[in-house]
Amino acid sequence: MIIGFKGSFRVGEIEETNSSFYEFPKHKDFKLYDFNVKGGDLIGLDNNTDAYITTGVKGVYKGFKEQYDFIKQTRKPHLVLEGATFRRGLTLGTPSYQYRVSEGCYTWNKGYFANKGVGPDRWNKIQQEQGIEIKPWRNKGSYILVCLQNPTDTSLNDIYTEEHYKNLVKYTEGDGIKWNYINYLHKVIREISTYTREDIKIRLHPRFLDKYGDISKEGAFFGSFNQGVKNKIIYSTNYEDYSETNGGSGFQKDLDGARVVVSYSSNALVEAVCEGIPTVALSETSHAYPVSFHSLDILGEENLSQLLDSYTDRQQWLNECAYTQWTVDEINSGEVHKRLLKWQ
Repeated sequence: MIIGFKGSFRVGEIEETNSSFYEFPKHKDFKLYDFNVKGGDLIGLDNNTDAYITTGVKGVYKGFKEQYDFIKQTRKPHLVLEGATFRRGLTLGTPSYQYRVSEGCYTWNKGYFANKGVGPDRWNKIQQEQGIEIKPWRNKGSYILVCLQNPTDTSLNDIYTEEHYKNLVKYTEGDGIKWNYINYLHKVIREISTYTREDIKIRLHPRFLDKYGDISKEGAFFGSFNQGVKNKIIYSTNYEDYSETNGGSGFQKDLDGARVVVSYSSNALVEAVCEGIPTVALSETSHAYPVSFHSLDILGEENLSQLLDSYTDRQQWLNECAYTQWTVDEINSGEVHKRLLKWQ
């Protein structure tokens, strides 16, 4: 039996679609429970549980921490659902909607996806369904695009730590761990400026604009990005036509002018790689990490496409990424959890 708790398994409504972003698996092996039971009841429940399932992982700014803590201390397998790696054209509430599914964690470096060395079968299917064109690596572009993430997302867990706080230069007036991401971005932008004089374009996550403060002017969090940097700082205004699964035409506009895309671990890096744009993935958690550069000093190089062709295998990366995501129908069939948990 695989147990999910209401809370750490989110079934929230997306306003623009009136659909649940996450659907609890309908296979007979899964059961969804409330967590408001006594300790003894939880122990009894755990005795009959083979594994647990959550959406995402425990985060600094995420609720239901006691549920994640309980699951961790059981030391039992832990299935994790997250947004898909390839997301183009996916529609919530349909059997063909896809989730990233892993054991342990959803990140590239910590999750188990049973995807190493796989063939191109799933990739060929996803490519055809989503109409993804894999473009040759390119060197053109008029700016460095920095893609920001949801500041409270668990993908930034490694930044919101006391150790990270102690090692960061404090560029902001605000202080404390909650400012780590903004100070980290200041550090990144200043480092970019040491390797290139190209314009730097900053793209906020379109679904979480309200979490960055006042973005109606170059003030609040972002005005000071210009201080001590000779590069021209541009703030993207291309936030039209996005959805819960992708950045839409607005993001495409930003990609079209970028020579390199930089991010900590945003899924925007995956889309950039498919577009043939060299990327710098600053965290091993990124699913684009195997086909990205990992250090900003590479921005001083001109022929990045030749370097990428020499050390990356995009085809095998595509194959393995395709095995990180599964349709609702496939999850409900039992195929996915049996594969990840190695059940017969």
